[in-house]
Amino acid sequence: MKTHTTFSPKVISLLLIIVFDMIGNQATAQLPFNFKYAEGISFENSIVRRYNDTKAIVYYEIGGFGYVSLVDLINDQGYRIKLDTGIFMNDMCILKDTVFLCGRDEISSGMAGCIVAIDINELNSGMATPIYFDPSYWIHCNFKRIKGYEYTIPGDERKYAKFLLVGDIYFACDTTEPFPRVFSLFNINDGNNYTYSTASEDGRCVVNSVWEVSYPFSYGSPSAATTNQIVLRAVNPDIHPEIIHDVVVTENYVAFIGLEGVSSKAITLHICNKDDNVLRNFIPSLPADFINYYSYPLSSNNANPFYHACALNGDRIAIVADSEDPTSPDQLYIRAIDLNTQTMFASQDFVGSEKPHVIDVALALNGDSILVLYNDKYLPSNVFRDMVCKVDASSTQTYYYQPCIVDKMTPIPLNSIDAMPKSFITTGRKFGMVSKTSIMGNADKCHEGVDYLLKKSTTIDPRTSFFRYDQFMPTSNSWEKVAVPELINYKIICRE
Repeated sequence: MKTHTTFSPKVISLLLIIVFDMIGNQATAQLPFNFKYAEGISFENSIVRRYNDTKAIVYYEIGGFGYVSLVDLINDQGYRIKLDTGIFMNDMCILKDTVFLCGRDEISSGMAGCIVAIDINELNSGMATPIYFDPSYWIHCNFKRIKGYEYTIPGDERKYAKFLLVGDIYFACDTTEPFPRVFSLFNINDGNNYTYSTASEDGRCVVNSVWEVSYPFSYGSPSAATTNQIVLRAVNPDIHPEIIHDVVVTENYVAFIGLEGVSSKAITLHICNKDDNVLRNFIPSLPADFINYYSYPLSSNNANPFYHACALNGDRIAIVADSEDPTSPDQLYIRAIDLNTQTMFASQDFVGSEKPHVIDVALALNGDSILVLYNDKYLPSNVFRDMVCKVDASSTQTYYYQPCIVDKMTPIPLNSIDAMPKSFITTGRKFGMVSKTSIMGNADKCHEGVDYLLKKSTTIDPRTSFFRYDQFMPTSNSWEKVAVPELINYKIICRE
């Protein structure tokens, strides 16, 4: 049985301490290798995020448990802890010296959304204390994406943090659970109490949702300051067919990217100010930023893309997807949008070999280049492989070729990618590839590359859209559980 407690003063202090790492420095450490990968880490899910120039945080699952590890890329060691029973994560982000992961808590009554906070410095110590947060237990959900940012309030010198999440809520289709009825009481569409799907069959229904969660994880009354609030906005599929795919944070904005429509499909873009309140509607006549959004109509009514997003420099973003046009299954689509003007200023088709599938994207640590991790038939071997390409997301060239890289190893799935200084790191069923981007297009004992074609494509003009999404302010629970970090040595399979 998990014991739920309120937040301790120790946890609150994590929010206020400013710890500087090497992210903002001009000097960067050079990896003493060009390429390497290690023995398998996970045969299930994994996530990787850069911590500093030579270390990364890796989440992975083995044997029905989730682990979080601080990995040193130079000495091939990592300190890991095992998460609490039933905790499985889908995404993570790092703010200063704390890593925040999101996913689900597989409780006895079903599934609750879960956020985990871990002080990274504790991973190098003799004891770590992960903090677990669940929203109301009657809300059965699974958090899929998380992004965070710090901010200040005028007249207050302290730093606060917000987290924006995308997730799914599950409930009984026959309305025997509270969700369809409770939400109708808080609906602010037009005065009518809309309900959700009421299918008669015995099954589970799902609706898409976005969340704003303040840190420390706490809850105030509806009139309290937003610095201690949890706000949930749900997408009612019965009257508004939209699914939010990803969330991205830029210098001044938080942007949610998704897809709407049944027969006529369009990209959706919600642009919200990055401040103390992102999602909450205080007064229905003064809607939150999230309610007003932009849509970019796609040319194919049969489109079924899933958009991965990342921030570019300034207030610009890149979105990457496949399956935008079923008549051209051999293409990836890379689009760049300026959030200040809502203008799609660049659009490219990445021409693959057969049927590419996007796995993950990340911003390289220089310029507007992005790293795209995707699966497709690798031309030289005619075998489907997970590949990495570095692409200029803001390019408007008519066409150009870009090298992509694979490792010389039996094909093993990769799950996640992030940028390192002049390099990148991926994880999956192996710890790697850790590679300098300058070697792309070359070949050696550990890796090889091939050039792929990118072509300029038509940009899409936005149109303004509006919908009053359901709103709720759930309560929350939190608990802590001590974990002892374990030193792991990773066996290197190939190094250049």
